[in-house]
Amino acid sequence: MTLWNIIKLELAPSDGFPVGSAGRSYILRLPLTEEGLIDQAVCKSHPNEAIVRRFWPNEPDQSGNIIRNTDGWKFCFKAFSKGEPGWLQYANQPFRVGGFVSIVEPGGLSLPYRIVSVVPG
Repeated sequence: MTLWNIIKLELAPSDGFPVGSAGRSYILRLPLTEEGLIDQAVCKSHPNEAIVRRFWPNEPDQSGNIIRNTDGWKFCFKAFSKGEPGWLQYANQPFRVGGFVSIVEPGGLSLPYRIVSVVPG
């Protein structure tokens, strides 16, 4: 059975952020299977329900949708003036607390994010 979940990601330790940063985070709303994997069929049939919010302390908050295309999972932010997407580098691993994903920020910088919570929503 697939459930919609709210997933919180926080910047993990990386160049420029040796201890990570809880203030640099993403909130994702995605349908996950019982195994914690993104349910692509549910995302495709309910595209407006798969959403992302980006919180960065020195920039305005961003929101948009998460879609799957031939290159992977794309964040389509409404507010970026150039329409640059962010990319979720997702290797089909489960979303589990303590796990990691990478996100390619608008502009091309890839950063690691730690999964800090996954709750039904």
